[in-house]
Amino acid sequence: MRIALFTCVAVHALCTLAPSQGWSFIGAVVGPAPRERAGLAFDEARGVTVMFGGFGSSSPLGDTWEWDGTTWTQRFSASSPPPRGIMDMAYDSVRGVTVLFGGSGATSQTLYDDTWEWDGNDWTQRFPATSPSARMSHRMAYSSVLGTTVLFGGTTSLAFGGPPPFADAWAWDGTNWTSLPGGPAARFDQAMITKPNGNIEMLGGAVIPVGVGDHWEWDGVSWTLIDAAIPPGPGPLDGAFMTGARSSMFVTGGLFGVGTWLLTNGTWVEDPRPETTTGLYGAFAYDSGRNRVVKFGGQEPPLFTTDQTWEYDPVGHAQFFEFGAGCAGASGAPSLSASTRPVLGTTFDVVLANIPATGSAWIAIGFDAGSPFPLDLTAIGATGCAMLSSHEVVTGFANPGGAAVLSLNLPLAATGLIGTSFYQQGFAVEVGANPLGLLASNGGEGVLGSF
Repeated sequence: MRIALFTCVAVHALCTLAPSQGWSFIGAVVGPAPRERAGLAFDEARGVTVMFGGFGSSSPLGDTWEWDGTTWTQRFSASSPPPRGIMDMAYDSVRGVTVLFGGSGATSQTLYDDTWEWDGNDWTQRFPATSPSARMSHRMAYSSVLGTTVLFGGTTSLAFGGPPPFADAWAWDGTNWTSLPGGPAARFDQAMITKPNGNIEMLGGAVIPVGVGDHWEWDGVSWTLIDAAIPPGPGPLDGAFMTGARSSMFVTGGLFGVGTWLLTNGTWVEDPRPETTTGLYGAFAYDSGRNRVVKFGGQEPPLFTTDQTWEYDPVGHAQFFEFGAGCAGASGAPSLSASTRPVLGTTFDVVLANIPATGSAWIAIGFDAGSPFPLDLTAIGATGCAMLSSHEVVTGFANPGGAAVLSLNLPLAATGLIGTSFYQQGFAVEVGANPLGLLASNGGEGVLGSF
């Protein structure tokens, strides 16, 4: 059955022509000097993006700055790491510190193997009993579940014909670095993120003169190959970030820059909106409080460093997630899924399967899945069943033949609804399944987007 559900009147009080922005230039803000290859990490407790160092036009920098979404503020401290660039930083949310390791000093031969932590007031050098060797262009990510900052790879040279990069992994627990089991091939300038379940994912990277294009996951015990060839292609990546609790957003670039890509439920989508004008070697971090990726500096042709601040708004990516559980009948529980994504200007198809071939079935759509949902339906005789969201629109199916498809026409002009979540759940009648004779599916959440 096909319905034009998402009209401006039926779905939302207003329907405006306000497109999502993607990348936005923040404009002329007073702040850090031009630089490339700085370290950037978001301090979740204080709600600021911390930046250290990078390479200026003639020398490495050793200054500390913080960005609150409006203003850059330089921070002065009693102690500080030596000036450097091409290091990496990660925020330890349990101990409330930003961890910095390694990097390169005035020349490519000046490499560091030191560990520093920024607590919002001062830098403190740590002196672990064991440590990774000196390196640059490595990547780190922190997992509160694993309780460690994980480091992988890096290199001692960015020159053609130089020594090979590293293939080692390390974990920092706040006191010491511990060597971890290997698995992925050697690389540098890859991207690393932390998943909601605490596992660490790693993508791409470089091995001069070629790129690496695979996707790995670390669960605290071993590495697992997720994908041998990610669609963004092989090569160094500027950054990778989780955007929300369920979707991954990967900002790609580096020497073989191929745009901005997003990954949800195993599906890669390239953002068609314009890219930033800032070129290679910018510094990236994800501000989870504002749901923005922050980018500072970089190198513009022909080899000029920049002091531009850019932000990326991931809203606009059409997504679908399954949630909750259904209640079973003779053949198990009905299943609800989507065969397309809810992109404006297209048809979004919701599929209800594993339901009786005869009788009645229906799919309900609502716009609220917060409290008091889920509602336990045991009290009305639907033992073990739950209503997972509100039901504003209900579409019925007679004798569905075991499955039903609800097709929703999503108006192209409804850009004011981009980022809006709506929920779906299916039901069917099966006599004897429970006292009420009702079957319920899992839930689905669609997020309206333009691509």
